[in-house]
Amino acid sequence: MTYELYMSHQDLVTRLIQSNVLKTSAIIDAFKKIDRKDFVLEAFADEAYGNYPISIGGGQTISQPWTVAFMLELLNPLAGDRVLDIGSGSGWTTALLAHIVKDSKKQGKVFGIEIVPELCIRSYRSGAIRQNTLQRGASDHRIAAIMERPVAHRWQDGGAHGQQHFCIR
Repeated sequence: MTYELYMSHQDLVTRLIQSNVLKTSAIIDAFKKIDRKDFVLEAFADEAYGNYPISIGGGQTISQPWTVAFMLELLNPLAGDRVLDIGSGSGWTTALLAHIVKDSKKQGKVFGIEIVPELCIRSYRSGAIRQNTLQRGASDHRIAAIMERPVAHRWQDGGAHGQQHFCIR
């Protein structure tokens, strides 16, 4: 794993595939369709295709692409899954997940929870979430700002049992 800056979205995705980090066709397709640049602050737009974390404000970062790809490959989300993304930050991973789990029956759902209000508001207002999930068929996508802890008990009906990114099948 190296910290490299690529010239384009396509270059970044190609490198993740060549590195054998991205393997699954649905995850590769999500990475091709969901542009990380849509989720970074304008001040860091020139670094959007860097294979390293980038500040998104509120003391948080958008995760390194290699890390997100590796995590999604381990998670192995499938069409129709319900996913809870705790710590949704910029919404990039949430949007990737929403693209992967969407299905024709509208059963695939992604719920993003972010405790930093400014990140929740910014990710929604930026339009990136709506453009990259709602308009691509994931109409059940939600992002919620949760200010009260613990969160886990609120999701027990959905099967949340202490994992940050998980699929409910």
